[in-house]
Order: sequence, then C-alpha cells, then structure tokens
Amino acid sequence: MSLIRRRMLVPVLLLALAVATAGCGTPPPSPATIAENYVNALAGGNYAGACAILSGGAQRELRAAMKSSAGCAALLARCLPTQETNLEHDQVQLFYSNVDQRIIGSRATVATSGTAVANRVRRLRMVRRRGAWQLISYGQERCRSG
Repeated sequence: MSLIRRRMLVPVLLLALAVATAGCGTPPPSPATIAENYVNALAGGNYAGACAILSGGAQRELRAAMKSSAGCAALLARCLPTQETNLEHDQVQLFYSNVDQRIIGSRATVATSGTAVANRVRRLRMVRRRGAWQLISYGQERCRSG
C-alpha cells in the first residue's frame, strides 16, 4: 500500500470509529446507583419516583404482601413509618446511606444501611435485562397489611 493510501486510510478509520462510538452514550446505572436513587426517593417521600424505579413484578409483590390493590405509591407511604421519611427532622438521610453491591452474572444484591429508610430497606435484588439493571424487590423489610 502506498504512503498516500495509508494517510487517507487513517482519517477514514478514525471517522468510522468516532461514528460507531457516538451512539453508545453513557453506560446504564449500576445496581448501587439504582439502590441509592430508590432509597433517596423513599427518604424524600417521593413514592411515585420510587415506584417508577421498581419493576412491575416488585410492585405486584408489594401489593400481595400488603393484601391491597392500591397503587404502589400509596402502599409505600403506608409501609414506611412517617418518622422515617420526615425530612424536616432528618435531612441527613438523603446523603449518607451506605450501599454495598454484589454482582454475580446477571443478578445483583445491594445491601443498604446508615439511615432510617436504608435500614428498613436493607436488601434489594436486581436483574440485568437487555443490558440494564432492573430493581425486582422493594426491600427486605416486608410491608404488611393492616
């Protein structure tokens, strides 16, 4: 291959590489990030936001545990005692929860602790589907009806 062809080939390859990687974007959030977002939503009283993070199966599990057909947000509000989500008394819980993720293949568990809400949630289960992690449990603390 002549020197002229090689010089032309390098820019073409670099352009092709740039185009190929441009669509990649940022990687999907890790299990730890998803757990932090979920705990922060709960701690802030944003139950609708927390429910948006939960898979449909986790929401059905919550309804079954509470023996109710009410919406996910209403059930989470009943599940967590008011003093645990009252930010007027403790805004620290938005910043200092601990998360410890363990990933084995396409499954992950995340232990949460350090704040009242994180201590109630304790353990979350996730599964990777189509390259993204899905939260398939609402927490280890079981919400009960009544």
